[in-house]
Amino acid sequence: SGRRADVSFAMVNLREIHGLVYVDSNGNGRPDEGEGVEMVTLKLGDEVTSSMVDGRFGFYNLKPGIYTVKLVSTSLPMELVVASDQEVTLEVPATGEVPEVLFRVEKRKEDIRFVEPVQDFVIIAPAAFTAPAKQTVQSQPARVRNNP
Repeated sequence: SGRRADVSFAMVNLREIHGLVYVDSNGNGRPDEGEGVEMVTLKLGDEVTSSMVDGRFGFYNLKPGIYTVKLVSTSLPMELVVASDQEVTLEVPATGEVPEVLFRVEKRKEDIRFVEPVQDFVIIAPAAFTAPAKQTVQSQPARVRNNP
């Protein structure tokens, strides 16, 4: 009954990574208020999250170490494409600043292709849709009567 045990614990500071998915609408090269893109999927190993309404996202309870954050491009709205690196590898230190990852996306450029016009083509319609044979109508000269 009066037993005593000595136990050692290692204290590990759990860390986090913050980030933002944004469209640089005004072209100033940095994210501004209102440029965030929501509902974009991001991965960190087996962990998955989505950007919030303001484009921000986070991964939490991380041990210090090297991590790679990936933007899942197929989760972008149809009119957007990735304009920055799609993967960012960074170190999460034991202390100090929380790392931030920025993913810039942009509007998809319209894919305009010029093709040469098709020459000499024939449209074949089923028999049910063929036009009736052309009928020729001959007109008779009008007769004029002279009434005395």
